[in-house]
Amino acid sequence: MASEKNGSTNFPDDARARLLKHMGAHLQKRREELGLSRSDLENLISGSPGIVAKFENGLKDISAGQLYVLSRKLNVEVQYFYDGYVGEKIVRKNPRDAEILKFVKAYHSVSNADVRKSFYDLIKATSRRKKS
Repeated sequence: MASEKNGSTNFPDDARARLLKHMGAHLQKRREELGLSRSDLENLISGSPGIVAKFENGLKDISAGQLYVLSRKLNVEVQYFYDGYVGEKIVRKNPRDAEILKFVKAYHSVSNADVRKSFYDLIKATSRRKKS
């Protein structure tokens, strides 16, 4: 499995690959904007030969330390490498989601603002009661 070979992660392989390619594309763009060759950048970051190509092609994870060094040498914030990335949607299931959704829809279906406020005040007041 690719994630085991390249370091353990809870990230699905396809999501991980998309992130690495996104970061690599930003790295390449910034390197080229500065007129640096891959070799130039490898020298700047004391990287092994070929490491920049692997980063740019999304073939190698960029560690937090490497990302920090790259950001400093390329004169960008670390966030630059993530800019524009739309990651995996994190879904947190609440067992009461359906109930909450019904409540919110019912609340918003009340057209009278005074009635909505009274409804809200009632819920707020009853939620303050101490449970016995």
